[in-house]
Amino acid sequence: MSTLVDAVVGHLELLHSQRKLIAQMYVSGHVVRDEQNAKALSQLQQIRAIRLNETLKDSYRLSPTVSRLLNEASYRSRNYGVSADFGKQLSRLDKLLEDFSEAYFDGRGEDVMLLQDEIDLTLFEISEEMKDFLLHVRAAAENNFGNVRTYREKEKQNLHYLEQLERIVEALSQFDDAALLESLGSSEREALEALYQGYILDRLSSWRSTTADITRVLKLYLHKLRVVEPRARRLRALQMYLLRHPEYEVRDPDEYPEIPDWAYQYEPMKLRLDLDFGRQEIRDSLADVAKNIDRSVAVPTKERRPGTPVTEAPPKAALIKGSPLVVVSQRLLNEAAHSAAPMSAARYFALAPETQVLDQESCMMCFLALLDKQVKANAQIVRRLQIELVSINDDDRLSGNVIIADVTVCKR
Repeated sequence: MSTLVDAVVGHLELLHSQRKLIAQMYVSGHVVRDEQNAKALSQLQQIRAIRLNETLKDSYRLSPTVSRLLNEASYRSRNYGVSADFGKQLSRLDKLLEDFSEAYFDGRGEDVMLLQDEIDLTLFEISEEMKDFLLHVRAAAENNFGNVRTYREKEKQNLHYLEQLERIVEALSQFDDAALLESLGSSEREALEALYQGYILDRLSSWRSTTADITRVLKLYLHKLRVVEPRARRLRALQMYLLRHPEYEVRDPDEYPEIPDWAYQYEPMKLRLDLDFGRQEIRDSLADVAKNIDRSVAVPTKERRPGTPVTEAPPKAALIKGSPLVVVSQRLLNEAAHSAAPMSAARYFALAPETQVLDQESCMMCFLALLDKQVKANAQIVRRLQIELVSINDDDRLSGNVIIADVTVCKR
């Protein structure tokens, strides 16, 4: 262990001693070899921190690993700089799990510890890469892809990351695959199951929520790009034309032989009359209108004297019909209050003439809402009933939803 620590310390000290040359190479892209930096370049090349630049004679550039490290340190983003390909990591994880089980059953304790450390590092890398990917795409989406200028480039990056997010959704479905979780449940992999739970399973819900939010933002921005960009291009062309031809004047509407198509793009402005009774011509026009109004025959009102009875028929009683769902639900509860055998609400709605033509899932949702309202109100009919909810996913312990398929009611 001390030898490995000394090797790492020596590597970092060499990088630190040549920090100015590394920074110059990172900013400029490459450095040309001369008498002053020849020794330093040779040392950096020996530890694989730099590579020979084939496009320029006697020049060197940073290795991809060091470049990625400095990109994270300087918050520098690259176009299409991240990938959502987690299939290779999952394939590698499967092989490591198989090797771990073989070493465990063969009694090779040292190999078991090494493979456990390797699996721990692999799970850590998957978790961090997922977090970095989502953070990078969220920042790019919220900044409207500010690292590129044209709308065409923004649209291409948007489509690229939407495709990457689809692969993320597939990877998330593989992370909680039943076969993988079952393989981790074996006795020899108990420690690995705890690692997988901490690095992956505990963060799945957060990753899914973030992926859905970013996808929604990207699709909304893509719609704006495809709708707004053509109109913006036309506006810029009009602006350029007006700058080049300041003498341009809009034609009078009467000069058009017919109404052009562009005039139908928007609804015309609605006019509202504002009568000014102080103007004599308006008063004269209103007087002419009033003269042409037909006179209606006045109907005399019927006077009633106090104390005189009026012989009028009583008003007919109005029959207010309730909603079919409410009527059938109430009838079901009343019948169940006198029945010792459990009654199925789904079957009752399917056979009732008022609701058999309706969507049965909607009927069940409305019945559950009505039942919940009466339970909260402590209604008398509910106190006389025994209510049982029938769900269809009791065995699915990973599901966060309880799917109700039926409700049985009977006399308490």
